[in-house]
Amino acid sequence: MKVQVVAATALVLLLLTIAAEARTPSPDPMCKERSHEYKGRCLHDTDCNAVCVKESQSYAGGFCQGRPPFKHCFCTKPCKRGRADATLRSPGL
Repeated sequence: MKVQVVAATALVLLLLTIAAEARTPSPDPMCKERSHEYKGRCLHDTDCNAVCVKESQSYAGGFCQGRPPFKHCFCTKPCKRGRADATLRSPGL
């Protein structure tokens, strides 16, 4: 009997947690743009990130994307409303 009460309580707590997460608004999506300042092949995300932050104050960071040897540095920044086509969440980016 005690096991059933504990299991039922755990299930209720799990469902409440899932419901609370579903109502939490997601943060603004991030958009990406190819860096204008980064030169050469993009080998390390940390190098790309540093260049992007120096390139513009609006950039939050950067990362390397693509297949070697064609990896390029892309800078990230919060998207403006209505720019869903350029978000990082979009497939194929």
